[in-house]
Amino acid sequence: MRALLRILIILLLSVIKLNAQIQIVPPVIFIDPVSKSAIVRVINSESKPKEISFHLKFGYTDSDSLARQIMTYDTTKTEWALNKFMKIFPKKLVLPPNGEQTIRLLIMDKPEYPEGTYWTRLVIRMEGSQKQLDTSNVNNKSKISTKINTELINSVIYQKGKVNTGLQVGEVTTNEDSVSRNILINFERTGNSPFIGVAKLKLFNEKGDLVGAKNELLPVYYKFKRKFSLPKAKILPGKYKGELEFTNQRDVPFDAEKKVDFENFKHEFEITIP
Repeated sequence: MRALLRILIILLLSVIKLNAQIQIVPPVIFIDPVSKSAIVRVINSESKPKEISFHLKFGYTDSDSLARQIMTYDTTKTEWALNKFMKIFPKKLVLPPNGEQTIRLLIMDKPEYPEGTYWTRLVIRMEGSQKQLDTSNVNNKSKISTKINTELINSVIYQKGKVNTGLQVGEVTTNEDSVSRNILINFERTGNSPFIGVAKLKLFNEKGDLVGAKNELLPVYYKFKRKFSLPKAKILPGKYKGELEFTNQRDVPFDAEKKVDFENFKHEFEITIP
């Protein structure tokens, strides 16, 4: 078991090292609305050449039934999929040591489509070389070699016309673990763009005293369930009033014209902690 653990650690460190070898600038790619294109710099910070390929994949941040954040790649929800009408030039290249090259993302002609925010993911795949793993500390006489291909994923966004977003607050439930009381809240986005912002929760007891507060990032592309965890020792069984405040103001260096119109609002609810 320990031998397997050491091998897994070796593999993980190799992947982390490969991720640091390639830089993508900018990290979030906005398509220019006039030229309908974007230029992306791909930088090799290593002293060895790197073979790199690119492709587009439609995906978005989602959540499971336990409010754990996951990535979903759904081929059925294509209304806002940017990759349907976008091309990459070139699709493959070899970066020289400590060198860089640009690639171009271009929206091709297509039938008229509605205003809103379209997105996809740019997948950057680095071909790994065959490596002999150092297993000298492992009690195993066999030699292990592997080829590690690493993928980096960056967001690509195109805002067409007037863009806006909103939120609907759905069912609120609770559960607990050994240290926390968890408030699970369902959200659904409205408008023609995803909601990417912050939800600020305040929880008051029956006397009106503030007993807990938590801010969470809230990425709602379609539907999303967010968990707000509060210290179990401070949230005793009883009735509570919750107050949610939503804003799309974030510490992200986006230009003002790239922000999506959103009217900040508050939402109140009541829950009972058993």
